[in-house]
Amino acid sequence: MKEINKEKDYNLSLIRFIAMFMVIFCHIFEQIGYGGYSIKVGILGNFLAVGVQIFLILSGYLYGCKKDLFEKDTSRIKFISKNFKKILIDYYVYVIFVIIPIYYFRNPGTITIGSAFSLLTFSNTFHGVNHLWFIPYIIFCYILTPLFYDLRNYLKQKSKDSKIKYVLYVIIWMILIEIFGYAFRSYFAANRINCYFIGFFLLPLLKEKIQNSKLVSKISLSIVNAILLFGVIYFWYILRYNIKPNIEGILLINLVNLGINYSCFFQALTLFYFYYLIGKLLTKYKIIKRILDFSDKYSFDIYICHMIYVKGTFNMMLLTSSYKVNILLAVLSSIISGIILNYVCRIFKKKN
Repeated sequence: MKEINKEKDYNLSLIRFIAMFMVIFCHIFEQIGYGGYSIKVGILGNFLAVGVQIFLILSGYLYGCKKDLFEKDTSRIKFISKNFKKILIDYYVYVIFVIIPIYYFRNPGTITIGSAFSLLTFSNTFHGVNHLWFIPYIIFCYILTPLFYDLRNYLKQKSKDSKIKYVLYVIIWMILIEIFGYAFRSYFAANRINCYFIGFFLLPLLKEKIQNSKLVSKISLSIVNAILLFGVIYFWYILRYNIKPNIEGILLINLVNLGINYSCFFQALTLFYFYYLIGKLLTKYKIIKRILDFSDKYSFDIYICHMIYVKGTFNMMLLTSSYKVNILLAVLSSIISGIILNYVCRIFKKKN
């Protein structure tokens, strides 16, 4: 029997596991909720969408905790190359051998030269595989990581070991990213880049506090998360639909969208912290650790594969008269497909 990795931080694995299922059930609940079952279920699906932001925060945190990430100049190229292979081999295998041929035959007209090119350059998606918007974001964050590493060292020197100054500098840079992102909003949403940014720059400073948090922290986090959840509800479902379509209204819509984005951003942060605290209780058990080992290995491929069974050409949400059976079939199909994709991609990665 495979031994448990004693050095591994299973609390972070739990965050990845929960975030993965948040994304899957986000799409499932949106599909069945807005498809006629109950609009409340659809709204719940909208809130679960912060699972992707949690993924980005976690990715930034994992690399931000590595102090010697770029000891040699060549390691920067190796870092980007390694992460490109990790992400893009799985992506291209799925796009070339699954999405393009299946949609070509099952949904004639969907696959054109333009749509195929967009998928291959991960510059655009289409309905049924639109969850793949995550790929260019994580790739872009990996490209920026060497720059973030140098910027973090520079800010630490400039702040002269003052954590308050350092945090202020980081906040200023987040604002600059938001302004720059607004100028190029047709390419990237800045709040998503800032998820990776804050995970890389700030959360490693709180590592010890996160690890040593007590019950008071759990209660306070629950209260903060409830407030942020109300913020999302207010901005998204109350304020936005009562704005008049005039010049002032357009400005207000932009502010409301900013409020939505950063309500979700801070909600993802609090959930990241909250799940870590939960992990301290659950990861004491070997069975949980074995499940998390499985999740760490296959979660990315399951994420890639799941949408085709939920909103895509193999939509299972109306397969039977039972929503529970349909959901179970969709989740199982996603997991099995993810395992197969991971296995096939391992063959390609060995050749490289």
